[in-house]
Amino acid sequence: MSTRSAIIYQNDNIFHGVYCHMDGYPSHQLPILKEHYNDVYSIRNLLSKGDISQLRTIMTWDYYHDKTKTRKLQPLYYNERGEKTKQTITTGLLNCLENYYNCGCEYAYIFIPTAKKWIDYKLSNKLLECFKRSKLDQDIISRCIHL
Repeated sequence: MSTRSAIIYQNDNIFHGVYCHMDGYPSHQLPILKEHYNDVYSIRNLLSKGDISQLRTIMTWDYYHDKTKTRKLQPLYYNERGEKTKQTITTGLLNCLENYYNCGCEYAYIFIPTAKKWIDYKLSNKLLECFKRSKLDQDIISRCIHL
């Protein structure tokens, strides 16, 4: 069973993100994101290639048929096997999180460039309802950064 997640970059009130299918739990994703994607350039590059099967792996799409088909640790993108995926762009935190929750994501990781920090959310109906009631997308992000 996969733990699905979303990897998102915030640019003002615009959110750029991709779906990541495997190993989306915080103890796996956050260390990778913090170590390898800790600046705007690296994050934009990561997202520019579309949806991701695994954030960091030696496998290629041919690996399952031929175990010698490996490479250095890097993301495994769906575009590498011919699927046409691209990053999703949404306005507002709530719209962004709802989109990924509705796609089956359990976690969302958002890079806040002004704070140079990743924040993570466990996606749930309860979280989305809380955001809907507050209607303060940017204030919520600001408060989360300073917790």
